Amino acid sequence: MILSILILSNTASACYNPTDSFATEVLLNKPGVSYNLSGMIESDGVIVKTKEVPVESEHIEGVPVPQAIMIPENNSTVVTGTVSAVEPVEMRTELDAIIYRSHYNPDVAAILSEDQISINGERNEDRYLSVKIQIPTKDVHRSMPYVRIGLTENVNAAALDIDASADLGWDAEVSGSGSWTTEDGERHTMKLYSLQKGDIQIDVMPAERTSLDKTDVHVTVDNAKSLSESAKGEITDVLVAIGFFESTDIIDDTAIVSDIREWDDLESAIGIAADDFDFGTAMKTELEYLRDDGVIMGLTDGDVDEIASASVRGTAGFNSRIVYEDGSWITYRETDNPVQLVKLGNCGGFSITELPGGTTSSTSVHASDRAFTYAVPAFSAFAAIAGLMAVARMRRHRTKAYHDGRVLP
Repeated sequence: MILSILILSNTASACYNPTDSFATEVLLNKPGVSYNLSGMIESDGVIVKTKEVPVESEHIEGVPVPQAIMIPENNSTVVTGTVSAVEPVEMRTELDAIIYRSHYNPDVAAILSEDQISINGERNEDRYLSVKIQIPTKDVHRSMPYVRIGLTENVNAAALDIDASADLGWDAEVSGSGSWTTEDGERHTMKLYSLQKGDIQIDVMPAERTSLDKTDVHVTVDNAKSLSESAKGEITDVLVAIGFFESTDIIDDTAIVSDIREWDDLESAIGIAADDFDFGTAMKTELEYLRDDGVIMGLTDGDVDEIASASVRGTAGFNSRIVYEDGSWITYRETDNPVQLVKLGNCGGFSITELPGGTTSSTSVHASDRAFTYAVPAFSAFAAIAGLMAVARMRRHRTKAYHDGRVLP
């Protein structure tokens, strides 16, 4: 098998910065926490989204059968989606999401939905309430000049001292790996590396994918129309430090190519930039409101404070939302055995027009006051799409401050 290498493309797709980068989300999967959405659904100033899903013909023993929801006639707005089927099947209406204006900032959305989660690699059939704080977004088109350099030297990539780059202030990480067997039956494993410093990224990999005596280096300098002498010196120094260059080697100017990268992006549609928004206080305000209003039961002050502390920009979506495990509220990707997923449904942004016309003013409804059951489709695992990796480098570079360098939503 040839070495598996992911080459980053020059042009990013329209899904470069998905909506979850403008949100924080918690899934209330702590034992003892319950909820009742009856009062929210009957409130003024909310949007209730529903969807049509096929009715399962067979019931799995031990799994509760959800019932279709009933949407009362009030000032709520009902939006219905349709799930296509190859053959005509019986359909039922199920709750998708409840959207209303945040009690912390009315220009920001609070979104309630229900979902499942896999903990320790095991799928749990239980459904839990998700609370999401979402900044509305708008589409923008961006461009950035950059310089790219391609270099090849007669050196085995496995012999490079990548750790030496840290002494020069570079961040280094393994960006990929692969293995193959040569004709004589010998097994080889090789790693790919990515070095980052400011606007400079250096990708190091075996030449021709399976080479043991040649190494390729691809250098990208963002926000640059030409290679400055200082940047050239930074790159040369680190290549010498890791053993790719000899101390007498220089970068050939003919290997330097300049170009412009263009991509479709999202940005905040309100007067506050996403980096300046206080997601923690917004989440705390909403959880306290939902708890005081009788929507959420069993959530302690300590839970609220811990969730608020973890609620920073980008902690939303399947991999990055906040969940409960072993006594702590942490992001799902930090759990012991997370199932890594890619959620594609939020890439189109969240328009400010999706907010209802006014603030919600629901009546306090406790679990014992009325019985109300509804259903949401089961947990769906989306396969990772290789095309998304083409923009991972730009997204990691721009979101590292609030995403711990991780890019799965």
